[in-house]
Amino acid sequence: MKRFLFARIISFALLLGSSVYACTGFCVSQSDLVLVGNNEDWKNPNTKVWYVPAEEGKYGRVYFGFDNFYPQGGMNEKGLVFDGFATSPNKVKNSLDKPTFGANLMDKIMSQCATVDEALEIFDKYNLKFMERAMFFIADETGDSAIIEGDEIVRKEGRYQICTNFYQSRVKRKNEIRCGRYKIADAMFRDADDISVDLCKRVLAATHQEGSNPTLYSNVYDLKRRIVYLYHFHNFQNEVVIDLKAELAKGSRRLDLPDLFPKTYVAESFKNSRNRDVEKRKAQFTHRVSQDVLDSYAGRYRLDAAEDDKTIITIAVASGKIFAQVEGQDKSELLPASDSEFVHIDPNQTVKVAFVKDNSGRVAKMRIDAEGQTYFAKRIVEETQQ
Repeated sequence: MKRFLFARIISFALLLGSSVYACTGFCVSQSDLVLVGNNEDWKNPNTKVWYVPAEEGKYGRVYFGFDNFYPQGGMNEKGLVFDGFATSPNKVKNSLDKPTFGANLMDKIMSQCATVDEALEIFDKYNLKFMERAMFFIADETGDSAIIEGDEIVRKEGRYQICTNFYQSRVKRKNEIRCGRYKIADAMFRDADDISVDLCKRVLAATHQEGSNPTLYSNVYDLKRRIVYLYHFHNFQNEVVIDLKAELAKGSRRLDLPDLFPKTYVAESFKNSRNRDVEKRKAQFTHRVSQDVLDSYAGRYRLDAAEDDKTIITIAVASGKIFAQVEGQDKSELLPASDSEFVHIDPNQTVKVAFVKDNSGRVAKMRIDAEGQTYFAKRIVEETQQ
């Protein structure tokens, strides 16, 4: 499982703060064939695929993820692939004296890098404290791959590398590995004479998860041909083939991943169950806030996560409701728990937002609590308010 506030803060909390770990990824290569596979395991059925065409100085790319549109994985036009994995807490120490990159570091890498080595150079430039509960798996068309575990990097040796949700740098010998998904994938690749998309599908099928955090979608990337084989809800009978070059030529688009496939009973049942759960959680919040109080919160707030972070959150009021919107993302409704405390509820989690006043009684900042993480966003004082 890999998760990533509305878009960015929620995304951070999901990636860094989740307590259920289950995802499987791998890179396997042989002669002129390089394949990467992954299972995306989580509880949000609102999965997405979106295309970011090339622009000056940036490569085109396809991303996969959820309705916050924070990339969980993807491939660029140079054949570089990445995937993110949630992990147990792991202190990052070696890069704390380096600058913090204020936006999405993986998007910077996917837009600028063609190889694993180029990606690692960028990782090496920045503070990786944000990876204390996450790691990234990257691979390129040469068959090179690596797992970035914060302070440690694990490079591919031999014809395949497998990544699940434990720190391989802490394991001295393979026979010490306890992850069942890793051991299944390892045995299947070790025993295979040749690699193929079909082999990768069988590995993903053998390591998929069901229950409350099922495998929502799976990818097999052909890095040299820039092809993605996409599967929905661990159903490997229905396949969508994405030719990245052809799809990028159609321009920027956001698509509902499930709509690309025939409906299945199990996927629809899971989606309906999750949506009923969200509505049930929302129904608990019936507090009414006056229009004057709501209007006092409207404005722009700057996320105070890092000195160079320029993320702006806009609070808007319409028809007696209050909404939060991160620049470039969809707006999210905030439900009132009291006159000053609100919540955002989606299939991922509940995020708490509190508006804090200064000594003069004016709203000065927001406090945002999500999955054990607390963020502050300072209100931007517009000229008309001064």
